[in-house]
Amino acid sequence: MKIRLKIAAASVAGLLISGPALTAEIVPHQALYRLTLQDMKIDGWAESSNGTMEVKVHRDCFHYGIDRHIDFKIRYTDDRETHIVIEERLREAVKAQQYWFWSRTTLNGKTVAIIAGDAVRPEGGTLIEVQDETVADAAKAAGSTEKAIDPAAAQAEAEAKKALEQQAAQQDNGTIEMRLLGVQVIYNWPDDRKTEVDAASIFPFDALKRQLDSLEAGSLQPEFVVFDGLNKDDSYRAVYRPAQIAQVANPIVPDGDAELLDAPAWRFTTQYFLMGSESRTPARTITSKVHANGVVSDTIIDLGPFSFKGTLAWLKGEPIPDC
Repeated sequence: MKIRLKIAAASVAGLLISGPALTAEIVPHQALYRLTLQDMKIDGWAESSNGTMEVKVHRDCFHYGIDRHIDFKIRYTDDRETHIVIEERLREAVKAQQYWFWSRTTLNGKTVAIIAGDAVRPEGGTLIEVQDETVADAAKAAGSTEKAIDPAAAQAEAEAKKALEQQAAQQDNGTIEMRLLGVQVIYNWPDDRKTEVDAASIFPFDALKRQLDSLEAGSLQPEFVVFDGLNKDDSYRAVYRPAQIAQVANPIVPDGDAELLDAPAWRFTTQYFLMGSESRTPARTITSKVHANGVVSDTIIDLGPFSFKGTLAWLKGEPIPDC
């Protein structure tokens, strides 16, 4: 008979992202960037552009967070004007197991997109499906050191957690195949539903800290799978291009906390490709000068139809929590 049980082995997803404890410290701060248009790939010619990006990075003993407000106007030679506002509020548990996201985009005062929800990473373990006579034999075949589990109890557990555990891999030719538990996502806007994204996905602050750690060690982690909730129903394959110590001078920050820019900095490009897409064109590309404390002193954001440069105009540190 087919038997489904939870085995006491580390999940492959856990193996993919496990490693030494992260040491990068992201400091809470507020920053204002002046935005200028870099490139247009949509109809019409831009005559002028202006805008701002306000960023507030939060940190307490339990969560990281970022509030981002982008307000950008593009004026064309035919006197048309496009006014784009993008708002984002993201929160991530310090232990990187939970994540909350909300974003809204308006075009000329009209809301064109809202995405909101939360996500959770499974904490190890997975389900398998085997052909066998007893749970004990199945556990032995899977290499588990756990005691045999009563079939009825195992089924009850599976039913109770079915929102977080999907169907096991199919049994083929007498071999056991394990299926990873993916990252579970619950959307509450624009509709209420549940889905699952790639099991190897990590959240944005976790990805940034891992990248900063690798840069401090003199290397660059080339690729992560990142879920930020800003693209409905999917993760991104984030590809990091070779980094270098940033040699350009830090911007002058009047009446700001310029000492935050004294931390070592690297300039690198991140290309975000939609998971499962065969397109060689990234959904978005970000090139930034990033300091070891998480402060970004300049950035170029390419959203596809257009790209803009953000130059730091104001910077203020926030109290660091005593945890």
